[in-house]
Amino acid sequence: ILFLAELAKKRFYLSLTPAGLSLRSLLLFGSCAYYLLQLRMLPQGLAWVFFLLGLVWVNDSAAYFSGKRWGQRRLAPSISPGKTQEGAVGAVLGCLLFGMAFNYFFLHQSSWAILCLALGTSVLAQLSDVDSFFITGSWG
Repeated sequence: ILFLAELAKKRFYLSLTPAGLSLRSLLLFGSCAYYLLQLRMLPQGLAWVFFLLGLVWVNDSAAYFSGKRWGQRRLAPSISPGKTQEGAVGAVLGCLLFGMAFNYFFLHQSSWAILCLALGTSVLAQLSDVDSFFITGSWG
């Protein structure tokens, strides 16, 4: 929609980046919703959905609180000045602990598989945070 509005104003060169970001956001939201629904259809699907959402929540919360408490070294100061290396480590540890506890009470899967999923989710969530800060820092 932004792209078409800018095109109508004959400011085509300015509209590519905001339109691209809008399209990226739409595709990202749509794909996340699709895969959450697919995950829900698995055996123990509701538990897996709560596991994934819990991992992302714990990742953000653990990064925030450990970064506030112990954070001294900036992770990427030019992109996201508030993120610290200690917060990133705290996020990973929080996800690993949450993953093991959730697995013990609800999923009953291989511990190694859960640890790998928790680690991967934590790293991807942090990269996604840095990516979104990079974009919002670039465009205001």
